[in-house]
Amino acid sequence: MAGFTAVAAVGFITAVVGAPASADVIQCPQGVAPQVSSSTLSVGQTYTLTVPACSGATTAWFSVFSKTTNKWLDPQNVSMTLSQSGGTAVFTASWTPTQIGGNEIHVTEQSDTNTYISNPNTVTVDAAAAPAPSTGSADSIPVIGGLLKSLGL
Repeated sequence: MAGFTAVAAVGFITAVVGAPASADVIQCPQGVAPQVSSSTLSVGQTYTLTVPACSGATTAWFSVFSKTTNKWLDPQNVSMTLSQSGGTAVFTASWTPTQIGGNEIHVTEQSDTNTYISNPNTVTVDAAAAPAPSTGSADSIPVIGGLLKSLGL
C-alpha cells in the first residue's frame, strides 16, 4: 500500500508539474507538510491550507490523495496564493473535503529552476455533523395546532 502511494505521488509530481526539462524535482528544504486550519475535519466544511514557500518558489498548487480509495480526488492541482506571514513567504488555499476517510494533502511549488514537493500531511475527514433536531411549530399539528396557538403554546 505504501509503495503504491509513493509511486502514485512520484507519477503525479513528474506527470502533472510539466516543469522544464532542466528543472530538478526536489524535497522542499524546510521539510514541512502543509498545515490545515483545524485538527478536526468534516465533509463540507472549508479549511485553510498553509505551507512555507521554498526558496524562490513563485507558484504552488495542492492535490489530495485518498488513502481510503487509493485515488487522487478532484479537483487536482488547485492553485495556492503566495503571501507574507510574519516576514515568511507562505502559500495558502481553501480546501473543502468531499469524502470521509484518510487523505494525504500534497503541495508542489515551482521556481524558475526547481520543482519542490512538500511532505504530505495525512488527515482524517469525518462525516458532516448532523443538524440539530428542529422542535418545529405547534401550528403544524393538524386539528389542535390552531387551539395550541390561541392558548399561546
